[in-house]
Amino acid sequence: MKKITVYIFFFSWVFCQFNLEPRMLGMSGAYTTVASGYQSMGVNPANLATNKSLSINLFSGNLFLVNDFMSMDLYNNLNGADFDNTASTSYYAKSDILDQIKGSEIEIEGGVVIPLPVLNFAYKNFGISSLNRTYTKFDIPKTVIDIMLNGNTKDQRFMLGLGGEFISCNEIGFSYAHKFNLGFPVHVGFTFKYLQGLAYF
Repeated sequence: MKKITVYIFFFSWVFCQFNLEPRMLGMSGAYTTVASGYQSMGVNPANLATNKSLSINLFSGNLFLVNDFMSMDLYNNLNGADFDNTASTSYYAKSDILDQIKGSEIEIEGGVVIPLPVLNFAYKNFGISSLNRTYTKFDIPKTVIDIMLNGNTKDQRFMLGLGGEFISCNEIGFSYAHKFNLGFPVHVGFTFKYLQGLAYF
């Protein structure tokens, strides 16, 4: 079951394209028939069959940062809180902060996708896309937060096992579309991609 999950994740990551413009987010991904020009290459390359002009992406970028610890609710509770005076109306127990950590560590994930300037364009029924994908994940042990809050007491031992991953690659794609007239218009398109690994550790 684990291998199947990994394979599905790998293929969905390799053959999908990152959100290239705000309209895709605004339409909750219902973008397949609306995408046009170079934006359609990673969504529905068949749309290039109706493309009549040149479209170029001069520069854009996407990034994200997520974690399994800090939330807006927790941030609001900690903002201006008193961690020492139990009689204070804004008192917030340090142990409650540690209880918010799921398991033995805080997981933080981030990534950035940057289409390379000018190399993302579509002219009539063909197009070229080139972008860099970089993702990272690292773990902060619960012990580190404990030391920050309560200090290092005498003769107390801590296990500090830091972990994480980093991966970066370039993705180059060539898209082509053709319109067939079968009594009604049929658009067929495809994208070939080349992946160039840059770093993994």
